[in-house]
Amino acid sequence: MSTPEIIQLVLPLFFVFCLIVFIITIIYKIITGQELSKRGGDDYYNHNHFDSGTINPASGLPMSGGVDVAGNAYGQNNTSSFHEF
Repeated sequence: MSTPEIIQLVLPLFFVFCLIVFIITIIYKIITGQELSKRGGDDYYNHNHFDSGTINPASGLPMSGGVDVAGNAYGQNNTSSFHEF
């Protein structure tokens, strides 16, 4: 077998293996009641300003998941340019 033939055989098997591990992990977390989107160890992400319904004070836009609806991070307003004179 040549190298391209081995890659053609192994790559799909590796992809299927990774997909199965991912699905088993999700099912395990659902069964055990663990949060799927929990970010452990970093208290910065657990502050109230990342909760849904919060307004970004810099842009005045609603926040969702740490960014506002325009894609600005909390406390940032990217509507102005860095190169303003």
